[in-house]
Amino acid sequence: REELLLSTLQFGHCREIVASRSLRACRSHGKSLRSSSAMSVTLKCVHSEGVGHLRYTSDGAHLLTAGADALVKVFDVAAGGVNSNEPKTVEHPNETVVSTLAMHPKGKGFVTGADSNQVTQFSFPGGEVEKVVLRASCAIRHVEYDAKGRYLAAGLDDGVIKFGFLAMGQFTPLKAHGDSVLSLAFDPQGRYLASTSADGTCRVWDLEADTPEVVKVVQLSGRIAPGSPQRL
Repeated sequence: REELLLSTLQFGHCREIVASRSLRACRSHGKSLRSSSAMSVTLKCVHSEGVGHLRYTSDGAHLLTAGADALVKVFDVAAGGVNSNEPKTVEHPNETVVSTLAMHPKGKGFVTGADSNQVTQFSFPGGEVEKVVLRASCAIRHVEYDAKGRYLAAGLDDGVIKFGFLAMGQFTPLKAHGDSVLSLAFDPQGRYLASTSADGTCRVWDLEADTPEVVKVVQLSGRIAPGSPQRL
């Protein structure tokens, strides 16, 4: 039995669970979870370097993975799962580490965040580069759409969140944390945004205020050291 250090976990349709290893290039793919003790796990090498992020499409038919090898891979899960066929490979511009990705909730393409300090929009399922959505001053650590595809948020390495209303194409910088933003999540109605950081805190933002403001701060842990695989 081998221990896996996991950095990203996603549930899909048909009770599938897929996890990425933080330090190596393999996937852990469990299927048919009938009970807590009934789980089969297989490993598949997906990226030549570490896996940064993974997402299912909203219908569960495809799984997208992003890696430190500057590639995004698209698996046709509906055709039999991760191990049944070769994925479509999308080469990321600038040959940079792709640390995060997000699928538009209505299937209108996907975006990636990378060490090149850019959020880039791609078509789906074609995988063609459509445009650079956001240019930042440092690496992008997490990107997230709200459930209706109205908003896009990007968490940066300097602790700032760039919050954008997509219909206007403008992003507002939110001085969020004292260290790298690790993850972002919208509530189902799109009113609140939660952010976690290497400073050990979770902050909840009210997006319906005149200017987005913090309404809750939770101390989750101590500061997370740079390079640590730990995520909040």
